[in-house]
Amino acid sequence: MVIQNIAFVASNRNADLYRNDPSFVYRCENLGLALSEQGRDVHFTHLTKLKWKEGYQTAIFHRPIASVRLWYLLRQLRLRGVVVIADFDDLVFDEAYADYSPGVLNGLVSHRVTRRRFRAHRRALSWFDGVTVSTEPLANHMHRLFPSIRVEAIHNSVHLAWRQESHDVLPSDGKRIITYFPGTRSHHRDFAQIREPLSYFLRTHSEVKLQITGPLVFSIDADPRQISHEERVPFAEYQARVRNSWVNLAPLEETPFNQCKSALKVLEAGYWGVPTLCSSNSDNIRFSRAGAWVSTKPEEWIDNLERLLNETEYQQASHELRQRTVALADVDKQAKLFLQFAETLMGKF
Repeated sequence: MVIQNIAFVASNRNADLYRNDPSFVYRCENLGLALSEQGRDVHFTHLTKLKWKEGYQTAIFHRPIASVRLWYLLRQLRLRGVVVIADFDDLVFDEAYADYSPGVLNGLVSHRVTRRRFRAHRRALSWFDGVTVSTEPLANHMHRLFPSIRVEAIHNSVHLAWRQESHDVLPSDGKRIITYFPGTRSHHRDFAQIREPLSYFLRTHSEVKLQITGPLVFSIDADPRQISHEERVPFAEYQARVRNSWVNLAPLEETPFNQCKSALKVLEAGYWGVPTLCSSNSDNIRFSRAGAWVSTKPEEWIDNLERLLNETEYQQASHELRQRTVALADVDKQAKLFLQFAETLMGKF
């Protein structure tokens, strides 16, 4: 059966702001826009506003958490033959790993609260026909927890809105701006991993600037005039910051949680021809030929930055980087993969 009518359902606490959640933007909005361009009827809504009589054939619940409301809605949908799918893009469904949550490690939320929330995510998973995740490590972890559930890795992709923008390269005026984009408040420890090598590099090269956009508590031992820190910007304004970059940064603390994260920051920068120095995890390594400069030791962060100061080296790193990025992060391909997965689940009934 061809799936025509699809709903993406947010589970955020604030029902009025779910479209501002970067995770929902990439996991649901981006995929939904691609499905819409492929001729499907796509709807975005929140759990508290879902109308289960609308004739959906498939409903994707983003980061669902067990509740009486969710159980009731899923029951009504499944009685009508709707395929229900859960989507997760972080390791937040196994309470045994609560200690590795960035929120816990950065002192933003207690272990008790995090463990309870992770357990509620895991409980909800057993109510779904299938699960989509953003990386292979997440898929593997899901399989270990739920050996009988159908799981598909639907990778994060370049946002469709960006692909419809002008692809002209913005003039850099010779500026070398290193960018870092902490999307949430839980990246203080990640950034601290590169404090020393980044401080050294900035002190050594006074012409290089560091531009941080987003919430971050940090300390850099360099000339303050080289450093700017601004609040997070709306997604519509985000690409201008990325395009202004010379080199992007994506450090991660070595934890089981971060080993499951996607290379989203790598692909965002890569689409605009900007290489990203990043920590090692499975998805970053997947982009090792498409903008990811994986660095595992402090000296490697310095060495890679020094290499990119060489214009020939930089031109080679950025040559056709957009094409190489899209080859690994094409939302149209991921949308087709999603449809195949959903149709397979539908075939179970």
